[in-house]
Amino acid sequence: MIELNNVTIAHRGLPVLREGTARFNPGEAILLTGPTGSGKTSLIRALYGDIKPSEGSINVNGVNLSTISPGKLPALRRKMGIIFQDDRLLYDRNVFENMRFALSIRVGSTSEINRLALQALADIGLSHLRSKHPDQLSGGEAQRVGVARAVSSSPDIILADEPTGDLDPETTDEIFRFLASRRTSENLFVIATHDYERALQAFPDARTVRLEGDRLEEAVSNS
Repeated sequence: MIELNNVTIAHRGLPVLREGTARFNPGEAILLTGPTGSGKTSLIRALYGDIKPSEGSINVNGVNLSTISPGKLPALRRKMGIIFQDDRLLYDRNVFENMRFALSIRVGSTSEINRLALQALADIGLSHLRSKHPDQLSGGEAQRVGVARAVSSSPDIILADEPTGDLDPETTDEIFRFLASRRTSENLFVIATHDYERALQAFPDARTVRLEGDRLEEAVSNS
């Protein structure tokens, strides 16, 4: 669960969110929309403790990110899957090794690490690329690996910051369908996206929250 209580977030000294309040619950999918530069990335970063609000509090699974010590952040993030605008792959390792490295932080058993890595690659349709290095992948393939890596351990919370970026429509649909396939009644998705209609096709019951003019407002309905 994520709770924002009168949160103000600034970027380069200017507030991108002012006194925002919201609650996101397990089992929900939240589509975060807003124009370019509205602060969606800053909000996503605040949800995993990369930046702190200047006012108010953000609570993630009962932990106050405003007061948490830096040393305790890694343990909290191990329960999250974070998808960035770029793939963030390790270029000195192949695809399978990238998957294994991310899982090794969260999973103790080597056999389970291998199983989860191979399963996630199969689910997203990239098993045939497991021996390739990132510089041998297309942009869409690399991003799909990054997405698979983030959710491979079935984290409680999945935070995605424009996961489809400048990808073509077919790859965009593949990524959203894959993410929707990982949804359960217990995990929470927060997806910042400019591909709203395609995201909504994959998550038809999602709540839509719009960030614009330093205000966070929820749409009444998606219809």
